[in-house]
Amino acid sequence: MSDFTLSGREYFDALPQPVLLYGSAIEYCNSAACALFAGQRLKPGAPLPAGLPEPGLAPCAATLTLDSGTWAVELRVLEDGVLYLLTPLPEEDDEALAQMHSLSTQLRLGLSRTVLSVDLLQSQLSELERKRSADSVARLNRNLYQLLRMSDHLSLCTRTQRELQLLFPPDPVNLNSFCQELYYTLEPMLLSMSRTLRCDLTDEALNVDVHRELLLRLIYNLISNATAAGGDLTLTLRRRGDRAVLTLTDTGAGVPPDRMSRLFLPTGTERNLALGLTLCRRIAALYDGQFMLSPQKKGTTVSLSLPLRKPRDEDEIPHHGIDVVSGYDLLLSELSPYFPDDFYHVGEEE
Repeated sequence: MSDFTLSGREYFDALPQPVLLYGSAIEYCNSAACALFAGQRLKPGAPLPAGLPEPGLAPCAATLTLDSGTWAVELRVLEDGVLYLLTPLPEEDDEALAQMHSLSTQLRLGLSRTVLSVDLLQSQLSELERKRSADSVARLNRNLYQLLRMSDHLSLCTRTQRELQLLFPPDPVNLNSFCQELYYTLEPMLLSMSRTLRCDLTDEALNVDVHRELLLRLIYNLISNATAAGGDLTLTLRRRGDRAVLTLTDTGAGVPPDRMSRLFLPTGTERNLALGLTLCRRIAALYDGQFMLSPQKKGTTVSLSLPLRKPRDEDEIPHHGIDVVSGYDLLLSELSPYFPDDFYHVGEEE
């Protein structure tokens, strides 16, 4: 293969972030990459380090968890092969996280008092006044759900991984049933918004160990971002080796190429996207999951890969419905930025 045409290899030699170029084998690796994968003895001709996305998936963005920490991985297609750029994600600062978690708790308490005040006000209105104010109250409820969503995201993102492991231990979940229930719940709601949701599931039973509520949050976050992008959605479930792969594809606007390297950093100005993907990454990492985002010609594909649960004697996977979690409707909370006010009328079926 020829030398880089981008800026020359000297440019990458001086970079502090790990860089790899992969063709049929490793063509180039800078000193930072050699140090990061020291145990695998990187050099030209060596295989791709374990855990990195396959080059055929490029362009895409993913995360990689190593003993040294968690890294955002961006794949770019060049004439010479596939370029791997790794960026370290911020480490947890226990003191800062504790302060932010305290703030999210105070925000949640304030929201609870506001909800009680709205309920009290409603109870004091006549039937005619309640009918006249129904649309305004629905709009207020939707805004409260959005604030509740932000509070919950902040609370989860400011927990340490150790705290999350203790609070959300894994349970056996049948992904086939999970996806079917998800489809039957979401499809009519999205259809009323002129969006379609298609579900393509394998016939093979795929069971994983994951906390159901966190898995719901992750999927709802992905659907929320896909809904914001526009277009129709397809939910796919397949087996790949010893892992289950759940994929959500939308036909919307997609992710600009210049944003790929920043997708998993907990910053940004786009509504909900940065914090949502940070939360998705942390949830996936809790259960040895791999999380990847790939732009398409039209739209975006997001994949979650989870290790399959090993069969056990007298193993029975409990059945759950998509229902209310923690005293409120999780679906209405997670998709509140995009659901219409009509979904939040008091006393009506959603």
